[in-house]
Formats: sequence, structure tokens, C-alpha cells
Amino acid sequence: MGSRWKRSVKDQVSTVMPASANNNDTKQESVAIGTTEGCGQSKTCIRYGTEGCGHLTCDYMLSYRVINSTEVDVELSARGTGWVAIGFSSDKFMGGGDDVMGCKQERKLSPQVVAMSLGNSVKHSPPQEKENRLTLLAGRLEDDHIYCRVRRPLQFKERIADSDLDLFNDWHQLYAFGDIDGSGRMLQHTQEPRVSERKITMVRVTDIMVVTSSASLPLSFSCLLSLLFPLTLTFTGS
Repeated sequence: MGSRWKRSVKDQVSTVMPASANNNDTKQESVAIGTTEGCGQSKTCIRYGTEGCGHLTCDYMLSYRVINSTEVDVELSARGTGWVAIGFSSDKFMGGGDDVMGCKQERKLSPQVVAMSLGNSVKHSPPQEKENRLTLLAGRLEDDHIYCRVRRPLQFKERIADSDLDLFNDWHQLYAFGDIDGSGRMLQHTQEPRVSERKITMVRVTDIMVVTSSASLPLSFSCLLSLLFPLTLTFTGS
């Protein structure tokens, strides 16, 4: 197992926000949503939904590309307007020391999307907010989907927490989305999680398309939530 590290940060708020040297920049500017062009060639795409779907049409989509061999630019989207996330784990069960990043609607009826960075250091423990070393590039609610684009180093120079994982290493990826309550707390669901069959490194391009029907897929990540979030969440955007 590769080295694991991590740390915590405040949620970053965005309706649509550009890259900036300041993670808390609130300047609003249109940022184009990535297409499926380059999937499996210049970037990784993981898709669940109808054949050929993309961001804002798949039930769940993760895409990312490595920037300058040091950072990874990640786009996440899912059907619904609650939350969407990707988890990284040494096993398929989020057994502790796991890294979770994603975004959620700040609260019901809010147009704002916030980035979130979480980790669980102990098996079956509730997640802890980490210093948010994600740079929020864009976030929006559109066409009954939540979408965000974030950037982070593949490897943090400073070890802050056990769950700050080195993304040069191979990890099982867990793909999740779900709803929130009126105050913005992530809700737990009862569906089975979608988990990568093998460990994946973000520095190697791959392309996975899983054709599903919406009826068979609410990718609500019951396993991720019950393992990472066994207690009632009080996580809200600031």
C-alpha cells in the first residue's frame, strides 16, 4: 500500500468559479463543462448511464486529466442536485484511512455549490472535514444534475492526515452521489455502491462506460455513507 496522508479545509463556494491562486476566490465567470472528447486518450472517463452519455446526461460521470505531472483536474457530475463524490480506498469497503472529495449543493434551494474534502482515519468512523486543499474551478446545478470541477496536487508535500492519499499510487475508486436535507446535510441511502473492480492510478488514462438504466442506478453509495457516515452529518457549506 502506498503512503497515505491528508488534512482538512473549509468548503469553497461557487456557482461557476474560475481557477485562481486563491482557493477562496469568489469571482464568477463561465467555465466550460468538459466533453467526452479525449476519453481514454488524453483523460480518464468513468461513466454510468446511457451509451455515449457525458456530464449533465450520465447518471454519474467522473473525468480527470493530469496537469504538468503534478496536479489532477477533476470533473464530477451526477443526476440530482444533492451531492457527488469520489472516494479512494485501499479496499472496496472504505475500511479506514480513506480520501473523499467532491461537491454538494450548499443547502436546498440554494444555487451555490461547495467543494468538500473528507476522510475517515478509523474503520467505520464518521468522516472528518479536512482542510480543503481542493481548488474549486467551477460548480453548477443544471438540467437536474450537479456538476463541479476541482483541482488538487497528486501528492501533497506536507503530511497533514492519514487520509491525504498519494494519487500517484493505485486505489480502489468509489463513485457516489445522493441527496441533501434542507440544511445541506448529506443524506444516507440504501443502494449498493459502485466501486472500481481493480485499483486505479490517476496517472494512467482509462475509459470505462457502464450502461445502466436510471431505475437500476441511483448511485447513492449506501456503503460509503454507512461506513463513512454512520452518524448524522452536520456538514454544511460556510
